[in-house]
Amino acid sequence: MTKEFRRILVVTKPSLMELEGESIPDAVRARLLRRDIETRQSVFDVVHALARRRVLFEVVGRAAARSARGFDLVVVVGGDGTFMSASHAVNAQPVLCVNSDPESSLSLFSCCDRRSFGEAFDAAVAGRLTVTRLNRLRVAVGGRALPFAVTNDILFTHRNPVSMTRYSLEVNGRRERQTSSGVWVCSAAGSTAGSLSAGGRMIPIGSNAAQYVVREPYSFRGIYRLLRGTSDRRIGIVAEGAGTAIWADGLRTPFDVKAGEMIEITTPGPILTVLGYHDSRRRDIFGG
Repeated sequence: MTKEFRRILVVTKPSLMELEGESIPDAVRARLLRRDIETRQSVFDVVHALARRRVLFEVVGRAAARSARGFDLVVVVGGDGTFMSASHAVNAQPVLCVNSDPESSLSLFSCCDRRSFGEAFDAAVAGRLTVTRLNRLRVAVGGRALPFAVTNDILFTHRNPVSMTRYSLEVNGRRERQTSSGVWVCSAAGSTAGSLSAGGRMIPIGSNAAQYVVREPYSFRGIYRLLRGTSDRRIGIVAEGAGTAIWADGLRTPFDVKAGEMIEITTPGPILTVLGYHDSRRRDIFGG
């Protein structure tokens, strides 16, 4: 079935050379410059391909992508970080991801690069691209919902990376007080990121389950029972000390958590529709 994309939002990766230009050491400048040039060329080629097809589009950097309202398709040009950031602006619109630098970036949810974007876009218009629906997580801190649904994961931990984190973990009606380096909670889409490195497992991409993984548990009064597992309803974390926060989808700006406040993660949440994604790639890379 043919799709009509009247207005397209193109979300791009920031230029590291523009952000850090003078402060980048000479030892890595050449490598970062190559990546920067490739990313800029990717944006140029995507924009050129859309202009040739006479469709209306708007280009914004990922930091400026506040809302995709009024657009029919979101095209992400970058890597996984840009994809996650752009997803916060997306409601019902499908997303098509372009890997801006295949030599350096995994860009797990991409289906093309700058050279094959035109072909991928035409396939999207013709309705020939696979459609994958990713479950996102609803997260609230102290009863206040985060301003976006979480696509990948959250990390609850102390702001000081060498400090222990004290909290109570609630999963599927069970509660346990713990001390550790923090807790990962991820969606199926995020189950190959930090939680996998911390000892979790890859969840089938279509699952609505949320997975939790405790990082570096410190137990001197017995063995913790809630170290890793899943829930298809709710996971709660109550902070029992000051100085804690959560980081969502890899954003550099955390959300503070006060002592006694609860972080509530509920699932299923809003769906994110991704075009052209093939889960066989994820299984090949991570051995699922």
